[in-house]
Amino acid sequence: MSQITTITVSGGAAGKFVNQASYMSNAVILIDDNVATPIPYDNTTPQINEGVQIASLVYTPANANNILYIHIEVPSTNGNDYTAIALFANGGPDALAARNCSSQLPGSLMLLTHRMVAGSVAPITFTWRAGLDSAGFGDVLVINGDENENPIYGGVSNVIAFIYEFEP
Repeated sequence: MSQITTITVSGGAAGKFVNQASYMSNAVILIDDNVATPIPYDNTTPQINEGVQIASLVYTPANANNILYIHIEVPSTNGNDYTAIALFANGGPDALAARNCSSQLPGSLMLLTHRMVAGSVAPITFTWRAGLDSAGFGDVLVINGDENENPIYGGVSNVIAFIYEFEP
């Protein structure tokens, strides 16, 4: 099996692979718009109190100058509303990255990728939050499940997140 040793991204930047970490969960998570605070589809930065935490991963960079590539894939089902996913670090109030993921069909996949300079060699706790864009309409977002909250694909569907670290 081959391993990643370098990466080339747009703009020609390349770096040597340093390390990686991953998270995987097949837990079915129900996000009810009558209970969860929405992640509004507007021009504001998502906040740590919006949506519901769906994943968390602690990563310790090897060098403060290294580049982190952070990626998550979230299987979801939603009937009638826009959805969003947001990435946070160390419990900070503002999202580092966010994406609208209009998962209005069964079997949708919410994706979010972010690139950043590590900035420190201290552990960083990354959390991902997902939610609907409005409240009080009786809509639900189901992670890893169908509209009846049953696990999809017999429970082998997973939220999966990766953090890759590269030298600059």
